[in-house]
Parts: sequence; C-alpha cells; structure tokens
Amino acid sequence: LPDSGGFRVDPYRTHFAADYVSANGFFAGNVGVAAQSALQFSDLLGDQLIIVGANIYGSISDSDLLFRYVNLRRRLNWGVSAYQYRNDYYIFASQRDQELVSQVYRGARLALLRPFSRFRRVEWSLDVLAVSEDVVRQSNASGVYRRLQDKRTRLYLVPGAALVSDNTVFGPTGPIAGGRSRLSAEIALGDLAYQTWILDARRYVNMRHRYAFAGRIIAATSIGEEPQVFSIGGPYTLRGWPYGSLQGTKLGVASVELRFPLIDYLRIGFPLPMALGGVRGAFFFDAGAAWQNTGAFQAVRVRNG
Repeated sequence: LPDSGGFRVDPYRTHFAADYVSANGFFAGNVGVAAQSALQFSDLLGDQLIIVGANIYGSISDSDLLFRYVNLRRRLNWGVSAYQYRNDYYIFASQRDQELVSQVYRGARLALLRPFSRFRRVEWSLDVLAVSEDVVRQSNASGVYRRLQDKRTRLYLVPGAALVSDNTVFGPTGPIAGGRSRLSAEIALGDLAYQTWILDARRYVNMRHRYAFAGRIIAATSIGEEPQVFSIGGPYTLRGWPYGSLQGTKLGVASVELRFPLIDYLRIGFPLPMALGGVRGAFFFDAGAAWQNTGAFQAVRVRNG
C-alpha cells in the first residue's frame, strides 16, 4: 500500500450539486404564460439539502413559491423554509362569470425532527404567516379577474407538533408492505385563532409478492373562532366525487383497495414499435364525509325518485 503520509489532507467544505431538476411550461387563456419547476440540491455527504419549487401562473403574486433548507448532520434534524401559495374557493358560478374567494399565504417555517428509531420520529414546527383574502370575479370568456372586495391582511403564528411512524416497503409501482401514520396538532395565535388535529393512517399488506391490499383512514377536526375548512373529493381522497366538492371543518375518509398487475409486458410491432409494461390495476371502495355541525350530521341521505 502507498504511504498515506504523502497525501495532502484538506478539510471538508460544503459544496452543493443538483440531484433532481424538473421543469415544464404551458400557456392558458386565463393566466397567460405558466411554468412549473422543482430543483433539489445536496452536498457530497447528503446531510444538507436545498429544495426550490415554483408554480408560476401569470404573475409572481398569483404563484406558488418554495425555498427550503434542511440540515441532517445530527440526530436532531432541522430545517427552515419560506413559501407562498394561493387557494381559490368558488362561491358563485354562472355561464358568464365565476366569483371566488382568493387567499394568498406568505410565510416562513422552522421545523425540528427528532427520530426515536429508524421508523418513528416526533416533529415540532413554528410558522409565521400572513394571509390576504380577496373576493374576485373571473370572466369565463376572457379569463380577466376583477376585484369585488378587498380584505385586510392577517398575521398569526402556528406552533405545531406531530408523531410520525413509517416502515413502508416500496416496490416498482408504490408501497407494497408495512404502513405509515401521522398524528398532528397545531394552534393558531394572532389575527386567526383555531386548533386543528389530523390523523392519517395507512397500511399495506403484500400478497404473493405481486398483489397488495391497501387501507387508509383520515380523520380531522378544526375548532375555534375561525376554524380551518377541509376539502375532499377527487382521485387522492374520495374517488367518484369532483375535486374538492365536499367541504367542512370536520371530515372522515376511509378507503380500501386491492392492487394487482394488469399488464406485465406488451410489445406492439405495427404501426409503431413500442413496448408497454408494469401497468397495474386496482379494485377500490372509498367512503367519506365533511361537515360543519356534528349535531346535524347525517351519514346517509335517501332521495325519492
């Protein structure tokens, strides 16, 4: 072996390089030029991360922006981030115009993560937020927005905590065994006041290495002077219902699913040579509800005719 005393030893210096880059763009009549991008950088040891994301819709004030730094050098991980995102809630729609409440959130976040083991950890977070809310009218013909009502900006703090468990085993197409759960609580202090609790538990059972049974339960509630409003519906929460069609300060969702291989490998020679493989299918059953007043909640409604 060569004499190690002849090598020059330099101290390690952090140098970030790109790990992942994704970008796309399009044009839409109601927002103009739009683009989406995501970038992740890390150092040589992989214990420091920088994440940058942007969804640009017409103007910077209407866009979603994210900058995050995460430090994993010690067992107590920590991260800071700055962000902006927008939520729109339709309150009236006609063939000519649509009225909606537009909320823009701008804030900064400090997060601490302390793992107990390889599969369990506790998280603490503190968000400093400013939210502005406008009522605007959008023309369906031209896509032009016109402000109808301008409300003041509200400032508030949101401390939170969460208990996380995750021993999921992933296959080529997603989770195939194990499970994960997250129980979180947060309290808003300042111009907005609410308390929110959310439970999201998932379980995956592998069968013969090709089939998987998946189950999921979501329960959430928000109380206070201005509780948060949850929205469910669409392919990620309640399939068969329009996206965000059910809303309330309380919700419950249950889902079971049998996932199976549909097409292992299919090769076509004409008119274009192509191969298709790894396509999976699923039989599923979803049930869910979102409501405001627990006393008036009705799980099933029967309609005549």
